[in-house]
Amino acid sequence: MIAKRKTQKIITGKPVRSPKAPRLQQTSGSLLTAVVAGASGEIFELEGYAAVGMDGQRMELLTADQTQQLPHGSELMFLPDRMPILHNLSTGKLEALRENPYQPGSPLFPVAVFNSPGYVVTHNCAYQEALKARMLPLFSYGAVGWHRGQFRSAVILVDGRICGL
Repeated sequence: MIAKRKTQKIITGKPVRSPKAPRLQQTSGSLLTAVVAGASGEIFELEGYAAVGMDGQRMELLTADQTQQLPHGSELMFLPDRMPILHNLSTGKLEALRENPYQPGSPLFPVAVFNSPGYVVTHNCAYQEALKARMLPLFSYGAVGWHRGQFRSAVILVDGRICGL
């Protein structure tokens, strides 16, 4: 187990639906491994799958050169009532996974990061909502992945004074 974080509160209401036919934007660089959560909130990397970020309807593979080490003070959380959209490295296709391919019957959930002040998200967490998904709290749900023993976030630093840099 890498880390643990759950969303604090769910607001009911009509959710915004994710695109039905996402387009994948190809990138160069070292791909980040996908990070997902199990039913009890444990967060782990999912071997064989690359992390994907969402920018409107455009999906993009997350790479080490387009992400930064998870900023100090950032929080990871899993998103209930949603399925992570990941890039299957063996098929080369995007997949919305309902369950762990290595443990059939075990549900999977997308993991997002709420980044520290001073950073702006470049890509949101890629997911597909369930039909009756509950509304999430109004946070910034940034894309996150795992690379060389650390979490990496799709952010850019806009104000180093805020975070002490």
